[in-house]
Amino acid sequence: MMPPHIRRSHPESGGILSGSVLRFEGYTLQQADLEGLEVTDLTTGGSIEHSVELHEEWVGYDPPGHVGGRQLYCELRVHLRGLKSGHRYRAQVLDTTLEFTWAGP
Repeated sequence: MMPPHIRRSHPESGGILSGSVLRFEGYTLQQADLEGLEVTDLTTGGSIEHSVELHEEWVGYDPPGHVGGRQLYCELRVHLRGLKSGHRYRAQVLDTTLEFTWAGP
């Protein structure tokens, strides 16, 4: 199985988030240290309260006698609280850093 890694994020780094949920897509994230996930308000320097939700699905196919064709696809949803419109934020998980602006109500 692949080591935990992230392939993409929504929004992409530098983008705008209009809701309150960040999404990271990758593989084998159930083995990652998600307790180390940090979200920082770059405008004030403070930490942002958040909770995580992990969805998993096996993808691919292992023919008889072979291994490694199946992988555990994961979507990590980070629910954010206390965001302020126009503020810049940074989320860090594994080796991925996502910076975004919140454009919510």
